[in-house]
Amino acid sequence: MSYFAEIARSVTRYETADKSALRAFQAEHFGASSRQCDDRYFHWLFEQNPYRDAAGPSLWICKRDGAVVGQQASIPVMLKVGDSEIRAAWGVDLMVHPQWRLRGVAPALADAYEQSVEVTLGAAMSEGAYKAFTRRGWSDLGMLPFLVRPLDPDACAQTSHAPQLLARLAPAALTRGSAYAAGRVLGGFAQARLQPIPAFDERVDALWALASADYSVIARRDLRFLRWRYDEIPSNTGYRRYYLTRRGTVIGYAVLRTEPWRGSTVGRIVDYLAPRRWLRALLALTLQELNAMHAAAVFVEQLHQGSERTLRALGCFRAQAGTRFIANVSGSASPLRGLLSQRGEWCVNRADSDLDHEATYAPSRP
Repeated sequence: MSYFAEIARSVTRYETADKSALRAFQAEHFGASSRQCDDRYFHWLFEQNPYRDAAGPSLWICKRDGAVVGQQASIPVMLKVGDSEIRAAWGVDLMVHPQWRLRGVAPALADAYEQSVEVTLGAAMSEGAYKAFTRRGWSDLGMLPFLVRPLDPDACAQTSHAPQLLARLAPAALTRGSAYAAGRVLGGFAQARLQPIPAFDERVDALWALASADYSVIARRDLRFLRWRYDEIPSNTGYRRYYLTRRGTVIGYAVLRTEPWRGSTVGRIVDYLAPRRWLRALLALTLQELNAMHAAAVFVEQLHQGSERTLRALGCFRAQAGTRFIANVSGSASPLRGLLSQRGEWCVNRADSDLDHEATYAPSRP
């Protein structure tokens, strides 16, 4: 048996018997207080996911002489592609012990991950991981655009990026005393209302059926996913959930949160969905809501051309992006490859992969 075949054989799907060895590895390389070492987070991520693999946790480990020397995890999703849905997964938490790097462990872990679903996805990976996966044939879909909407000129002026920000602030600024009311600005949408909700309910299934046709490539956002992603996540996330309603019917949703930022508070639009004709109302009312929370600015990190045009019309501008997005389709002859390699077909935001997990994770209390 060749060396690389031996390494490949040492990669297995995680089982409960591996927990002690895995936790020792994770504590050393992620930190004992990390989300990776939190049993609550582990159970939520791998056991509660509504699209989990029937074969077991979407976590592969490489063991040598009884010790874990590498891991590759993934987050399974149902990916809507045109009129079809396929199994896909976001690769997360790739880690290899320094002594085992460049010795075939990472490729063997990647092989196991890629063979688990038809489409594999990656975001916010290290430069080394990016180079390794693109060498394997993954498509580079560029950076997720990072959009900023200033709300409080005085607070924004105190940041270290004030000169660049203020150069664009004048046409976009909303002062605290302004009579800004996004719903009224959008003539014809006066009957749309943004309503806070404590948790998602069955109405989002009808919304998904209504809105999904307007998006070429997007991960399924039905009740099973949204309840798992926002209502069951075992950490103090600070998520605020909203429905956009019109005449009692849910026509959109948004998930927001706030966070400290250079002595002020900013709002993040984490996730949202609406039919294209209602995006402007949803996003404008969302900005109004964050303005009422006294956020200095709003951050939106996403890839969706239609929404970006709407956000720009509402006063957002692009800042420097830092999240890279790549994807891979199993089988070079797959008819999906052409569509999924086109950046403009995708809708991706911070609800996807684990982009928002680190910021909202709170360690378990004893």
